Amino acid sequence: MSPVVDRRGFIGSLGAAAVAGAVPRPLKAFFEPRPTTQTARTARVALLTLDGFPTIDSTELDAQELQTALDGLEVARLDVAGLTRLAPEDFDVLVNPYGSAFPKDGWPHIQAFLAGGGAWVNLGGAPLVVPVGHDGVGWRPEVNQTAYHKALGITQSFAVDIAGAERYEVDPSITESAPLVDGLQADIAWELYYRFTREKEYPEEDGSDGPREAVVVPLVSVYGDGEQPIAAPIVRIDRLLGPYAGGRWVLANLRGAPSPEAIRALVDHAALGARQLVATPTFACFRDGETPAISVSLKTPNRQNATAVSCALEAFDAHNDLIASASFPLQTSGFVTAATVDLRTRSGARLDPGLYRVEASLLSDDPTVAGMRTTTGFWIHDAALLAGGGRFTTDRHSLLRDGVPFVVTGTSYMASDVHRRFLLEPNPHVFDQDFAAMKRAGINMVRTGIWTGWKNYMSEDGTPNEVALRALDAFMLASRKHDIPVIFSFFAFLPEMW
Repeated sequence: MSPVVDRRGFIGSLGAAAVAGAVPRPLKAFFEPRPTTQTARTARVALLTLDGFPTIDSTELDAQELQTALDGLEVARLDVAGLTRLAPEDFDVLVNPYGSAFPKDGWPHIQAFLAGGGAWVNLGGAPLVVPVGHDGVGWRPEVNQTAYHKALGITQSFAVDIAGAERYEVDPSITESAPLVDGLQADIAWELYYRFTREKEYPEEDGSDGPREAVVVPLVSVYGDGEQPIAAPIVRIDRLLGPYAGGRWVLANLRGAPSPEAIRALVDHAALGARQLVATPTFACFRDGETPAISVSLKTPNRQNATAVSCALEAFDAHNDLIASASFPLQTSGFVTAATVDLRTRSGARLDPGLYRVEASLLSDDPTVAGMRTTTGFWIHDAALLAGGGRFTTDRHSLLRDGVPFVVTGTSYMASDVHRRFLLEPNPHVFDQDFAAMKRAGINMVRTGIWTGWKNYMSEDGTPNEVALRALDAFMLASRKHDIPVIFSFFAFLPEMW
């Protein structure tokens, strides 16, 4: 849980605002922001309402409970013919209460609404798996298929038995997610595979990544009797780039009945639209005597922030003691609101080697922005920690560490948030959390590296990217902290012809 922000005693010097360079080049090619003022106005909801329509892979929702959930909102009940009215200019959120089922004849209008940046809530099942047609007599479900949700970047779904779940947990950084677990009971969750990159950044390079068009956040996680979640039955997808930019999709991928309070929370959350708050250290690892600096950016695709936004930062050491804080305004350019600030201790003393956590929280008169939080971190370089790893050798039969046979239980890993761009968009806090989770799971070695895109890491004249080098420092420090050795690969398949 992020700490409560106490604005007393905040100090910090505002660095150069990171506005001009905050918008990645591909964003402008896809769309221009439409200026809107985000307020707490009543959401306009399009509720699919089809007489006799089947609910598939989910519990049929009670009509009265559904009405209670949406009470106070502007609700239009749309049948297949009514879906011709579905447009982002007229509705904020589309709600499908039929689980995996959806009207086949309404698909073109649903897809067009999502392509215009419309929000979507799917209650139950796996989304868009069973198209249902009408033969003039009644509704006829087709076989399960992937073609429709693949058009949205969801490639596959897999059922996970969660009937014996020990507990449900919400994301503590999202205050409006609290009602989601009240009374929640489900026996199956559908886990989704995603592909939110359609183009290679470097088309000539096999294995190249590309512009990241969306981010996925688990709103609810399910735990068994261990420390690791076994499923995420409710997820949020924020579409940041590409043809669906601006839309927020909230998917309750479960067989069960969310409470009216939970349904209302899902709809309200989706109505906010896509948004992403990111805090990033200018370097993931600072050297002794350097002043740490943090860049903060709020992206609201297709929407321009019309109210003042400021940020409160608090930095904590390994003992969770507050060591630095700052409060500063953000500046808006289009749909990006951003700034960079230096973090200085009150006494001006140098920071000891180690990992520091940074909590960022937004302050604004806009209730849809105020309270948004995110966490990052940075390292102060720790040479002693790096030098302390156990020595690897071999004998005729085994890999040895400190003279003892070492049986590898490994995995490929870069970062759980930005994946292959872990050295270009580093979050040392995520590195630390991920290595800790792998250690608990019994992982004792990691394979990582630079798959492709060497142009991002070194210019043609041989000058290396200092951000990437410092990120590699932070990555290796995290691996040493949790005692997980790293194998570093330099190419995905074949090297470039340098």
